[in-house]
Amino acid sequence: MREGVPQGGVISLTLFLIYINDLVSNLQRFVLNTLHADDLAIWSSDTSAGTASVRIQPLTR
Repeated sequence: MREGVPQGGVISLTLFLIYINDLVSNLQRFVLNTLHADDLAIWSSDTSAGTASVRIQPLTR
């Protein structure tokens, strides 16, 4: 990985939260998410597992 913050640093958690906070605004429709202290969970459901899987893949630009 090219991005990151020093592990165990005093400000690391705050910087990480700022970093992941913008990720949820870029998720596709029908992709649900929840942000916890230092974690991000995303999921999608559909009658087709393939469709749900494609939805949670990052968009390429």
